[in-house]
Amino acid sequence: MSLIENKFNGIIIVASENVLSKYEFLYSLATLLGKEKYVKRSKMNPLQSVKRADSLGLDVTKLKDILVENSIPSSNQVIQKLVEEYKEGAFREL
Repeated sequence: MSLIENKFNGIIIVASENVLSKYEFLYSLATLLGKEKYVKRSKMNPLQSVKRADSLGLDVTKLKDILVENSIPSSNQVIQKLVEEYKEGAFREL
């Protein structure tokens, strides 16, 4: 059952179940687009005043409880879908 079919009302995090670092996400995306040579690993400046997360992970416990019968896609499935949609013409205006 989807969130719409369930008539869910409220705030919920919708994300993939597994956690990737920002580098892993970008590298996976770039690899599927044939652009991995442009992705370089770097480190955050420890003197930077703004704290930044190392990963893109979010807590999807509430989502899993609601979507008992449906599985949440993995990060790789989400990245593959993004690439498919990009190649079909989505995101051209971005």
